Amino acid sequence: MLVFKKETTLPILVTVISVLAAALTILYGYRTGKFPWLENRNKKQTTEQNEEVKINRTEYTDVARKTLDWIDKQRNEEGWYILGKVCGQEDCEIVWDDKEVGNKDGLIATWARLNFYEQHHEEKDLNIVKKDIDLFYNKYKDKDLSDSLWLCKVTYEMAQSKYVDKEQKDKLKELCLKKKFLSDDKIKKYWPERFKRAGGVAYPPITWAYYSLQERYFDAFFGSITDLAYKHLWSSDNDNVVLINNYFLEIDNLIKNKKSIDSQNVCLFGISALDVYKNIDKSESVLNYSIELYNQFENNDDKYFENPICGLFIRRLFELTGEKKYLDKLKAINISLVSNSEKEERGESRDGETWGEVDIDVI
Repeated sequence: MLVFKKETTLPILVTVISVLAAALTILYGYRTGKFPWLENRNKKQTTEQNEEVKINRTEYTDVARKTLDWIDKQRNEEGWYILGKVCGQEDCEIVWDDKEVGNKDGLIATWARLNFYEQHHEEKDLNIVKKDIDLFYNKYKDKDLSDSLWLCKVTYEMAQSKYVDKEQKDKLKELCLKKKFLSDDKIKKYWPERFKRAGGVAYPPITWAYYSLQERYFDAFFGSITDLAYKHLWSSDNDNVVLINNYFLEIDNLIKNKKSIDSQNVCLFGISALDVYKNIDKSESVLNYSIELYNQFENNDDKYFENPICGLFIRRLFELTGEKKYLDKLKAINISLVSNSEKEERGESRDGETWGEVDIDVI
């Protein structure tokens, strides 16, 4: 039996705000017709796309602003982001940090902030972005970043910004190109060995009430294809494509054989497939694979995708297909996340029962 205390963690909060900001952007473009890729991708849905969607943009922007301001305060003595905080009923008084290893996912917060700056142009955000890039580079330029989620994705996308200077773009590129990936034989051994190290346990499907109890429930292994796809944009090395195929075949096999993979990891894999479709292979078979992956789990459990990472996956499906069902699902996920977060703040679970510490039985 495992016992977890309530925690608030940076990777989770950054992901949540990314979903909320993404949802706003999509809905705003959907309503106004400002995004070319939303225009009549499916003519059968023209009427639906012309329906008014009411959004209060200011509220979403305020949430993003307050969240980014809070994240900026969650730093250790070195100035880099802490891993998280352990929270009681009244305060989040215990800082959880490893100064040596640090928060290897913290650059995601910088990526989110740069996206926010490009929309709102508050100078303080750009200053923080530049400071963060240097802090991350100086701390990790000679370290192992193999377990850093989306390192190549966020560094590549930040490097495309006109607001990042060449020196920092070179640093971002260097970080990505240095990231190591598993060889083919280690790819096949990774998941079985992970379970062996964990004593052969499998965890229950995640829910929002449990989601905030985890520092990092997902595994960067399932996001490796995304990083290889973005690394390929920088290096055009055929070895990247070979590794992508190896990761893809292994993860696909794990999912088909139902090897206790939770929804967040499935969605990381779905995002990875869409990143291959976007950056390397434009064949419809790759897009259709992601669509079928979504359909497979949605048909089995309509609550399966209720977490922020799956929200990002569904947002990408909507961008690429224009199908309204994905937009509706994204809206439902966001409503559920906010609702369950409010229940948690009141000390309630999904079914209204009060909880403090939570006992989770290991399967």
